[in-house]
Amino acid sequence: MQLYPQAQTTTLAAWAQLKGDISPELFTQALQQVASQYPALKLSLDSHLGTLTIPEVAPSLPLLVHSAPQSLAHIQQQIAQEATQGIDSQAPLLWKTALWACQAPALGWVWSLQMHHLIADGWSFLVFFKQLSDTYQALYSTQTPLIQPLRPLLQPQERATDAIFWQEKTLRRISPQGAGLHPIQRQSFSVSPLKLRQLQAKLAVYQVEPIHFCLLVFLLVLKRYNAHLDLQVGIPLLNRSSRAEREAIGLFANFMPLSPLPDIYEAWHAVAMMQWLKAQLRQMYRHQAFPLWKLSQHLDLAPDARLFRSE
Repeated sequence: MQLYPQAQTTTLAAWAQLKGDISPELFTQALQQVASQYPALKLSLDSHLGTLTIPEVAPSLPLLVHSAPQSLAHIQQQIAQEATQGIDSQAPLLWKTALWACQAPALGWVWSLQMHHLIADGWSFLVFFKQLSDTYQALYSTQTPLIQPLRPLLQPQERATDAIFWQEKTLRRISPQGAGLHPIQRQSFSVSPLKLRQLQAKLAVYQVEPIHFCLLVFLLVLKRYNAHLDLQVGIPLLNRSSRAEREAIGLFANFMPLSPLPDIYEAWHAVAMMQWLKAQLRQMYRHQAFPLWKLSQHLDLAPDARLFRSE
């Protein structure tokens, strides 16, 4: 059972083609090393109590190794089929992974990864991939990058492109580089108006308190800027929230823009995301005026609060 079973993207899934002569034993060791560094990767969810916990010692990572060689097309088909089943919230970890041997020797191995949206988004996938590659290289003493570019499993219809809420001019206003913007910074975020209406309907049905909901949504944005802060503040807040609010958050997370950018930590992106978020919340709660930047005061963001006051 997921927090929001109807959501198409409750589970994020991707696969990558691995280079060189891969040792499943060293790959498992590299996975364990990377996973032990991040509290989010140790998270477990009690779906009955609706609480998130971080154990002192991370559960052992079950890396499923499919050693029987298969065609790449068949592997892709199986990965896609498994991705539709989602992550079991009763499992010790909110993510799972597997290695698949390819028939063609030149293709080597394929690595698949699935993560619950509570612990992952577009940027964390890329960060995870890069750190795993670097860790494996260090263990194997090789200079060859382990992982080829990320292959997302999101279907085209799941990528909302029918309404753009902020454009390059917003980034020009935020970024001091002006016309010299890096090409990556020209990317716009999109979201489906239909899903926005679904969210509003969900909030109305459950009578979710707007200010509390906004605090929870704010944490989704913070996660893209500072995952550690998100875990420190977000888990207690989610644990105190009602089931209805958690379902609303699951719905919102379903259409939050997922960014495939490697430099997601930069401050300009945090500002841009807040611009986008504030525009949506003003639209949703246009009859209930309150200064959204003050939400940062609830989250003890004094050092970085200036990032979220930009208009």
